[in-house]
Amino acid sequence: MKLNKYGRKAREYALYSSTAYPFLALGEEAGEVLGKIAKTSRKTDRVIDDVIIFCGEELRQELLKELGDVLWQLAACAYELDSTLEEVAKMNLDKLSGRSERGTIEGRGDDR
Repeated sequence: MKLNKYGRKAREYALYSSTAYPFLALGEEAGEVLGKIAKTSRKTDRVIDDVIIFCGEELRQELLKELGDVLWQLAACAYELDSTLEEVAKMNLDKLSGRSERGTIEGRGDDR
C-alpha cells in the first residue's frame, strides 16, 4: 500500500477534536512499543538487542500492532500539518542523503 493511500484511509478513523492530540498520542504509542520490549527484557533477562532479534512470534505480532498505532498517529500529525506521509518520508530521505554526503550521519543535532 502506498503511504498516501494509507494516510487517506486512516483519516476515516480520526475521532479527536484537538489538533494537538495526534502529536501527544504519537509519544504515547511509541512508549507502548518500548514498554513491550522492556517488559519482555525484564521477564527473559535478555538484553534489549536479543529481545528484538529473538522476540518470538507473539511479541513480533504485538510490536507490529503497536507500530501500526504509531503509523496512524504519524499520519494524523502529517495531516494536521497539511502534509502527507510520503512528503514526510521524502523529506527524511533527503535529510539523510545530505548527511551522508557531508559525512554527518553519525553525530548530534538536527542541522548537521
